[in-house]
Amino acid sequence: MAITLTDLRTLIDEGDSLTGWTGHDTLGTSDPTPIEASGWVGANVGAEIFVGYHTITATDLSDAVIYAWVFSRLSLGDTAATNGGLMIMLADATPDRIGYKVNGADKAAFRHDEGPTGWQCPALDTTSLPASPYVSAGAAANIDLTNITEVGTIVNSLVAAPGMNPTYNADIMRYLDPTINNGCAADITGGASGGTEGTFSEIAVADRATGNLQAHGLVRQLAAGAFGAQGPLRFGNATGSSSSWFEDSNVSFIFEDRGFRTDLYKIFITDNGTGTTTFRLHGCALIAPSGVGAEFDADTDTDVTDVVLDTGTRISGFTNGVGLRTGHTFEGTITGSGQVRANGATMNGSSVLQSTVAANNSSLQWNVNTDPDGLLDDMTFDKTSGVAHHAIEFGTAIADAAEFTLRGCAFGTDFSATAGGTTGDETFHFLDTTGSITLNLVGCTGNKGYRTNGVSVTIVDDPVTTQYTVTTTAQVAISGARVFLETSDGTGPLPFEESVSIVQTAGTATVTHTAHGIPDGTQVVIRGATQNGYNKVAVITVTGVNSYTYAVDSGTVSPATGSPVASGVIIHTTTNGSGVVSDTRVFSSNQPFKGTIRASSGSPYYQPATVTGTISNTSGFTASVSLLSDE
Repeated sequence: MAITLTDLRTLIDEGDSLTGWTGHDTLGTSDPTPIEASGWVGANVGAEIFVGYHTITATDLSDAVIYAWVFSRLSLGDTAATNGGLMIMLADATPDRIGYKVNGADKAAFRHDEGPTGWQCPALDTTSLPASPYVSAGAAANIDLTNITEVGTIVNSLVAAPGMNPTYNADIMRYLDPTINNGCAADITGGASGGTEGTFSEIAVADRATGNLQAHGLVRQLAAGAFGAQGPLRFGNATGSSSSWFEDSNVSFIFEDRGFRTDLYKIFITDNGTGTTTFRLHGCALIAPSGVGAEFDADTDTDVTDVVLDTGTRISGFTNGVGLRTGHTFEGTITGSGQVRANGATMNGSSVLQSTVAANNSSLQWNVNTDPDGLLDDMTFDKTSGVAHHAIEFGTAIADAAEFTLRGCAFGTDFSATAGGTTGDETFHFLDTTGSITLNLVGCTGNKGYRTNGVSVTIVDDPVTTQYTVTTTAQVAISGARVFLETSDGTGPLPFEESVSIVQTAGTATVTHTAHGIPDGTQVVIRGATQNGYNKVAVITVTGVNSYTYAVDSGTVSPATGSPVASGVIIHTTTNGSGVVSDTRVFSSNQPFKGTIRASSGSPYYQPATVTGTISNTSGFTASVSLLSDE
């Protein structure tokens, strides 16, 4: 077997001795074969309510899940909702004994074998108790769950027992403390690549093993290619040094509804040891039925964990969310689930549909200072009917003045298209309260409205890139080369040598420039003013369709005289370490440009180059320039 299943729950009793038991008067090792270890305790039960329990040291079980293995030759007959068929029994120090109805004709038991009889494992969440419990004669209707002294089971047999002894047996009992081990009931470890990877089938086999402290009652095979679980599982190494590899294909994994609180249905991926954890699913389905509320959580540990859920994988009903992070890959579909915490994961081509997030929350969260370009490409989102939620939330971890790009995403038309909206259903939600962010949308469809908590937002729809690569004649990149590109005529959307008027107050030059069309935060070049302080390449702040401002010396004479003119600037910066300089923006039509490229501020010196070209408003412009040596 490629995997190891390590139980993380607390043992109550193994059922291998009558010591501590009340109601059971038989100790056996066969007929039935014990579910674990070497024996069971049993009793002959007639057509009556039978109570069997084990005395324990007073324990706080107010936040616990009780699991008990029982074997019954009785027909339970009635439903858990009425008289109850099988119950988990708890008693306090009084003792007041109460049976909580967990299985019956209306609720299938967890069992590894088919048929109405055989070993089964009911479970009880003490924070989500079933209604209408069975109260023993003379007992109070409520018990003190913080001071439990007895744990057992009750069977309500509605027909006479067959002529066999014993007819009812108990074996190992455990309880889960959800406050430890990430709230998980078992660790799944082991496996390696090359044909020995762990699978869901192997987990089910390990769960039903009858060796010492086995028979966990957590994972079972429901049918060919389908597996059920009644407990939260942790895959990977919590503390150890060995590596773990889990990989499966074309199977369904279903969280069975046991009436637990929703955060007890969880797949948790960890790697807090010194080994590595690999978790890969191919064409699998992770399913939580309505009301269960499961969670896939792989984003809380700090070590690298290899998580890949590829094309065809489906997560549905995980209303407590899906957590991924940098290095993880998800390429399938997430349906009817809570927020997807992507946070650096690769989700190209995936879909997030029918999200269950609340109003003014988002289907997907991106709360890392990482450009999602190449990570969230070609995703599909829809808005859940009747809920005013967003598609993507950009969190507070994003740096000021960030520039992000989304490519090929489909948002549909149900999200609000309002820029700066407040209805809670805008396509994007920006949580930062200060700074600025530019979001480039390339080939995205549907509405593209946004809500902001205060950060300045610029949505650039279908931008193109203008790029130069500067090298030596030997094709070695030149870092720090100054590239200046401006408009070369008036046929494009940016202005070319258009007359302007300028005034200055307290170091702010205000330019009156009719229908200038220059985007906020980009650059302009001013020439022709008699006062040289106005003549410069400057970043502008747009104040209106006919005006903008830029910084000048506060002593500059105002107003400007002479004949000042303004032209749009595309690039005015230096090349990076790879010799590359670029600009990304939207052009409503093709933009002709001219410019210079020079690298002469220090040795080695190069001769400047004059460049011209036209930026396509659909494909941009890319070129390389080799500078001649000037030494």
